[in-house]
Amino acid sequence: SGHGDTTGIAVEDTLGNSKLIENDAIGSLFELFSATTKCVVLNSCYSESQAREIAKHIPYVIGMKSSVNDKAAIAFAVGFYTALGAGKDIEFAFKMGTVAIKLEGISGSDLPILIG
Repeated sequence: SGHGDTTGIAVEDTLGNSKLIENDAIGSLFELFSATTKCVVLNSCYSESQAREIAKHIPYVIGMKSSVNDKAAIAFAVGFYTALGAGKDIEFAFKMGTVAIKLEGISGSDLPILIG
């Protein structure tokens, strides 16, 4: 979870400043964990481009097509992780995440994208 744009994801450096990690670097990082990681969730704005880069190495990646408000991001996460915790597969959990946004009566259920 965090902030991002189409070119990367913002993280905090050791001094507490925002630092943009570019898409290719993110892909390279997740390549190192491809043997043990099945799914990555990027619950940040404009993270579809990062998701596509990570999906070159990881079977399932979830990103957001555009800007996502906090309420929709939280609702998605609750629905997704609740379904996973109940033993459902990743595709079902993704659908539950999008339905959870709808159940809250807020916009944004069309923003998450599952690649894989």
